[in-house]
Amino acid sequence: NIAAFAAAQPTEKSKLQLTDALVYGKKGTSTYLSDATGTIILYGTVPAEVVYGKKVTMEVTGTYAFYQGLPEVVGAAVAGTPVVTDAPTPYEGQEVAIGAITDELVGKQIVVKNVGTESDASCTSAVKVKDANGNELTVYDAMGAISSVTLKGGAKYDIAGLLIKYFPKTGDPYYELAPEAPDYIT
Repeated sequence: NIAAFAAAQPTEKSKLQLTDALVYGKKGTSTYLSDATGTIILYGTVPAEVVYGKKVTMEVTGTYAFYQGLPEVVGAAVAGTPVVTDAPTPYEGQEVAIGAITDELVGKQIVVKNVGTESDASCTSAVKVKDANGNELTVYDAMGAISSVTLKGGAKYDIAGLLIKYFPKTGDPYYELAPEAPDYIT
């Protein structure tokens, strides 16, 4: 399971067995998945059918890394043929106020409500949203799913997604909310 793999932090190529792991999405060579024990990023080649809206059982090999506040399998390679089944969508998330976001929520599906931007903002890049108290959160298209969405300035939205933590080369780390589909922004 993901928690055991992350706890072991293997520095050599190791196996990760995923059972009914929920696929949050993929962008490029990064695939975000979650099982009952945690969330992980697979960085490498993953079969095309492993996409948002699916659950997957498969064995993955690779080495451990830590990226965006989450464990990652670097050089991920899938052994054999994965078992892929449909998962109900949209994914349910815990409602959280931006000011209450903590590291314990990283890797979990959350919903922030009644947030917006001061001016129109395209989700093709990172967009900062604020709540009524002025707390700020970055909405990021980590999974390539929301690039067609534009947030209208002054409008209020409820936004759901996977919470990640970004560690820039300079400056302090910050939280990002990564919606899995355009309908996660309402």
